[in-house]
Amino acid sequence: MKARSARRARGRVLLIVLPAVILLAGGGGAYFFLLRPKSPKPPPPQETYDYQLDDLTVNLADEQRPHYLNTSVGLVIAGVAPEETVQTLDAQIRDAVIMVITQHTYGDLLTPEGKTTLKDNIKSAVAQVLQEDELTVEDVLFTAFVMD
Repeated sequence: MKARSARRARGRVLLIVLPAVILLAGGGGAYFFLLRPKSPKPPPPQETYDYQLDDLTVNLADEQRPHYLNTSVGLVIAGVAPEETVQTLDAQIRDAVIMVITQHTYGDLLTPEGKTTLKDNIKSAVAQVLQEDELTVEDVLFTAFVMD
């Protein structure tokens, strides 16, 4: 009799435990496959575009003696379809670059640090022009740099 009641007790435990295990496993599987947060979609691929400004001849900010800078500036611009957007903003980009250059003096631009500062300032100014179109300036390159 004891053996029979022990079997019944084990049977009852199995009737309770087995469905509980199945429910927990099913709930975990449902969460994993259906309810877990989805990974975000990857952003659209970024393209880079090398944009060469026409030669610029600009007066520098010296007060004692007039100086000028003749330069060619290249910009590396990144974003989605940057070529078309940049072409339409040519005048605004050139204006931003000219306004930055005219704030520097001959003495500032004689040193490598001065040229690096000028590049950083140009990058910031052009980035402001391009920010509405979600484009970024990756690099500023001087392809010519003659001062007098």
